[in-house]
Amino acid sequence: MEFLTHIWTIYLFEPIFNVLVWLYGNIARQNFALSVIYLTIGLRIILLPFSVIEEMGKGKHGKLEKEVAAIEKNPHIDPMKKREVVRKLMKEFRVSPWAKMISMFVLALLFLLLYQIFVGGLKPEKMVHLYGWNFHPDYINTVFLGFDMAKTYWYWALIPSLLLFAEIIYEQKKHPHLVKHSDIVYRYLFPFAVFIMLWMLPSIKSVFILTIMLFTLMIKGVRKLSKMMIGWVTD
Repeated sequence: MEFLTHIWTIYLFEPIFNVLVWLYGNIARQNFALSVIYLTIGLRIILLPFSVIEEMGKGKHGKLEKEVAAIEKNPHIDPMKKREVVRKLMKEFRVSPWAKMISMFVLALLFLLLYQIFVGGLKPEKMVHLYGWNFHPDYINTVFLGFDMAKTYWYWALIPSLLLFAEIIYEQKKHPHLVKHSDIVYRYLFPFAVFIMLWMLPSIKSVFILTIMLFTLMIKGVRKLSKMMIGWVTD
């Protein structure tokens, strides 16, 4: 157990903490919440190739859903034949989840590390983890837009939860024929669970999740815009 704790501290906690403090002292104008936002954006840029692969996979998945729905509704195909055709389509539109899994794993690690950094506050004893070359602040400012991000605020937890709720509704409206009762329950239950979880954590977690969601929406927007531009050129 001590070995794993040592690995976690030396190779994960200390590098991330030092990057955040360096950003705090050099780029973020001594605002720790901005340091977290910059680090999150930086990581999302590094993970951008995986995000592109994931979005391409979603496009394939959407085509697969339409094909399967058309087959399921066709009364002229017997059930055995339907299953065979669906299996062939699954192979044809096979989407590997590894790109999404890598992105989620890295961001989940950062989520846990941010919790460790903020839990109990940014006390002086945590500064012993700073490297010799790094900026050594006497005090770390955690106030962002007038709120102390080391504390919990229900309204900060509400923002990403509402955005998630809107995103789920948007995705489900694209394929209303595939929405089941369990999907309707998920539409309300999952954002509510996210809200409760974020409300119990330091508000910097809400800022972290919100930054990820906005960056993802930006990627989707760029992808749609590029499709529209390609359509205009081909027309």
